[in-house]
Amino acid sequence: MSNTTLSLSTLPLEVLMPILEQHVDLRSLSYLGQTGKDFDALVNDVFTSFMSKTQRVTNTNQESPIQQIKTFVNELYSKARILGDDRIQHLLTQPKTLENLKLLQKYLVARDKIILWKVVRLVVLNCPTPDQLMTCEDVIAKAEGFSAAFNQHKQQLIETTTGLKLSGKNLTHIPSEVFELSNLKEICLGYNLLTEIPDEIGNLTHLETLELEENLLKSLPSQIVDLNALQWLFLENNKLESIPSGMNGLPNLVLFKLHDNQLSFLPDGFDQISCTELTIGKNRLDSLPPFPNVETLVTLEEDLGGEKRYFEKEE
Repeated sequence: MSNTTLSLSTLPLEVLMPILEQHVDLRSLSYLGQTGKDFDALVNDVFTSFMSKTQRVTNTNQESPIQQIKTFVNELYSKARILGDDRIQHLLTQPKTLENLKLLQKYLVARDKIILWKVVRLVVLNCPTPDQLMTCEDVIAKAEGFSAAFNQHKQQLIETTTGLKLSGKNLTHIPSEVFELSNLKEICLGYNLLTEIPDEIGNLTHLETLELEENLLKSLPSQIVDLNALQWLFLENNKLESIPSGMNGLPNLVLFKLHDNQLSFLPDGFDQISCTELTIGKNRLDSLPPFPNVETLVTLEEDLGGEKRYFEKEE
């Protein structure tokens, strides 16, 4: 996936105004200032900073800037509602002002850091229990403490952490600290609320197992093809519309699960991928190439009882 950061700093005010009014739902704009000067300061000081740090979009979806922002905001609030977290319910019932958007995003990122904190289990990091953090602001403040402690003990964590079990935690983001644990061989991130995988996944060159099943992914970063140690790759039950070129170059794949996505095409050369087993059914592909370097090709169909059946490819 080729990623770009949505830059609003170069857009003129007459373009920014309808973006904010139509898709950030600033019904409470009067509280923030309606004059041209105040509005311009608001955009520069709050919205541009917020979006440049949080919104990453693909070149392939060809959405307009307005639609990109609308999609991002809708996804953010959808994730927050799924969590059912009492600490942010007040944000979900208030207008979607820039201040509330920024606070909600900070909370979700901070919450994910706290979850990582518990999984890492380094005693000196003094992980809090969720019940100790009563408010949205408590979570954000505590997560900042984790970042400081992580940096202080980073070398020890790198040396001792080879696997992370983060499945089923309702993660909305992958904490940035994960990508600094360069000795990781296994990351389990299935059954979460992830909508993107950062480019920094390419830093984890020792990774052998990557589990990303049952998320909300629509695309993958191109850096995933640099994970030459990868043997087990689980991407099933996402919303993938495309996969990066070059995945056929991964030399050590054993099992690659790609079924139950929204793929309508495969990148050039993908038919040369080499692995013991590839599951690729239940996509939007009209046909499949021969895959001469795959020992077992598995497609998925539904029988009359709604159960899934596996069919090995014919030789």
